[in-house]
Amino acid sequence: MAKPISINKANFTQLKAIKKIGETKALAIIAKREEEGLLNLDNLKEISETPQSLWTALLSGNIICLEDPEDADESQEVLQNTIESLRHKILSVEKSRDDMAETLQTKLEKISEQSKAHLVEQRLIFEQQRDIYTKQKEEQIEQMKEMIKSQNEEIKDIHEYSKKKIQAQLQQKETLIKEEKVIADKEEKSGPVQLLKGKYNANDHKNSNYVGPTAPKMSTYNGKNDWRPYYLQFSTIADRYKWQSEQKLYKLIECLRDKVLQFYSSRPKLVQANYESLCKKMEERFGGKEPPHIVRRLLQDLKQDQEESLEEFAERAQELATDAIHTRQIGVVQTLATYAFLKGCVDDRAALTAMDKNPDSLDQAVQHVRSAVANQKVIMGTRRTEIKRVSFMEQNDANEDIQETSVRALMKSEEGANKMNIFEKRLQKTGDDLLETKIIVKKVFSIVSQNMRSRSPQRSDRAFSPQRRCNSPARGNCYNCGEEGHFSRDCKKPRNSSPYRNRSPSPKALNDSGPRM
Repeated sequence: MAKPISINKANFTQLKAIKKIGETKALAIIAKREEEGLLNLDNLKEISETPQSLWTALLSGNIICLEDPEDADESQEVLQNTIESLRHKILSVEKSRDDMAETLQTKLEKISEQSKAHLVEQRLIFEQQRDIYTKQKEEQIEQMKEMIKSQNEEIKDIHEYSKKKIQAQLQQKETLIKEEKVIADKEEKSGPVQLLKGKYNANDHKNSNYVGPTAPKMSTYNGKNDWRPYYLQFSTIADRYKWQSEQKLYKLIECLRDKVLQFYSSRPKLVQANYESLCKKMEERFGGKEPPHIVRRLLQDLKQDQEESLEEFAERAQELATDAIHTRQIGVVQTLATYAFLKGCVDDRAALTAMDKNPDSLDQAVQHVRSAVANQKVIMGTRRTEIKRVSFMEQNDANEDIQETSVRALMKSEEGANKMNIFEKRLQKTGDDLLETKIIVKKVFSIVSQNMRSRSPQRSDRAFSPQRRCNSPARGNCYNCGEEGHFSRDCKKPRNSSPYRNRSPSPKALNDSGPRM
């Protein structure tokens, strides 16, 4: 049997020799093969010169083929070799897979054993921690139970104490009401003075448990000063000599004077008969303590007065700082007082120097400021105020000659500006007072002159001449006795033979000995 002709390798002669393929179809196959390369059945069917069924019949009749039989055999061998190599690879892969699976199984078993051991260990640790935590919580619960029990006992004791205290207060109120009724009944009969005298017994102090010297005479209180220092002194003496509440009440009533006694008499009878209530009312009325928010504002604006010493200013700052806050902590009060003292000092340089030293207390701040002021005086010296006195004389009328005095103060430093203002105000007021005094004296002198002229007309020209004016009595004094406040015609003393025997100093002497500025 003839071998089939390969379409892809046959030449023109071989192709032309194939049945039903002539020269034209052979050329078309070669052209198609050059165009497409290796041909397949679809490429052959695309050739237009031949029908498609021809190629199927030729292939089925084994007349032509698309591949060379030798190549097919070679490719078959290659395929077999490839299959064998793939089979060996698959076997090796399967073997490696089995080995890997065994290794993984071994590792999994090992990991599982390790995990189980770790879990067992963790479980033991957790159980130990749980036991410890449970034990701690049980101890805390026991402590809480004991604390609650003790608190319940304390609350019970407090409740019983409060109950007893309330009962005692109720009994005290009932007693006070009864005493008030008794006082009211006795007041209707004998009056409040006799009631106090009859109720107070001077032997109560002697019959008390106190042994020692008798109490000193208590100072009186009229309400002009702060109530708190007086109350502190009174309560200290009362505690020292162990006075009872009734003794304190009557001793306090004995010490009240003026408007304080009037304030006591206007209180309700229940307050008058109770020492604590009376002291509370006295604190509200005469305590002199402003609300804390107002005291804090005063403390912020606190300034040292010109004539106020450092110690007085420090005491004022201490009092305001004590009243400004509710707490009584010494450190807080000292800090506020020190800050207000340094802020309000007149000498800013000394205060700044003291502030740089960070004083711990108000006393240290005062010492630092005093030291800084002394150092400034030593190093810089004191700057004194230069004062010039200028007098102006204006004579507008023959009957009115008024002397005006003007005093001007020149300050060389800005630190004395406040002192200059105060000094000028005082000088202005003094000048106004002198001017008013001179006007009054002039009017009195004119009245006395008229009176003297009316009494001795023959000597009027000589008595009131400018040469003898210096020998006349002082203006506004009596010519008979020399005293002030009346004239000689109203003098009740015996008349002197000489009208100028008891003369007061002359106006010139008064001017020489008058106030100097």
